[in-house]
Amino acid sequence: MKANHHRAYCWGLVVGYNEQEETYTVRHPFVDHTYTVRYDAIGHADPVEWFNVRIFEPHPEPDARKMHHKALRMAVKSSTDDGKGKTTHGLAAYTVWRNAFASPDVPLEPSRHHADMLKQRRESASAYVRELATVFPEAADPLSTAAAHYDRELESLNPLYDLLAAARKHKKITSEERAEAARLVGEAMEAERNAVADIEVALEMLPEDGQ
Repeated sequence: MKANHHRAYCWGLVVGYNEQEETYTVRHPFVDHTYTVRYDAIGHADPVEWFNVRIFEPHPEPDARKMHHKALRMAVKSSTDDGKGKTTHGLAAYTVWRNAFASPDVPLEPSRHHADMLKQRRESASAYVRELATVFPEAADPLSTAAAHYDRELESLNPLYDLLAAARKHKKITSEERAEAARLVGEAMEAERNAVADIEVALEMLPEDGQ
């Protein structure tokens, strides 16, 4: 798959095709440019055979405010965890992650990967919520503040990723590094909590259906 054959585990988006050249044009979150893949090559770089294609049927144009309103509600909902589920998510997951650094056996590659993925997601969250300040001008202040909290979260996640990437490379993490990692996760959790609180404030300023 040329530029991105090693990223087959993550979703890409087919955004065009060339019948004469028999290629697809693809966008991917881990590649900073679109690239092409031959019709008969797409998917062949996935040795564990997780590859599949999903085709979206045409659908009516959604109401933008209603769609974004639902996204905000889901962001708040997913941040909570009653502790009864099989997996921990939302703000509670930060606590589990922070506590994991109390052990010298904390797995380094999963920790590095988690920091990388969370960093990317919070970059997207910051940009998205800041954009919504123009979609919902009546709630622009709390939405802009929420975006700023996500920016502050990145100020903790970036050095956290660097610390864990270095530890993974050296195949060891010192007690001082574990303490620093736990501190950075705690800071990220606090910024996340503040962002969610401001999104809740924004939702209170909007009609229940987002219209």
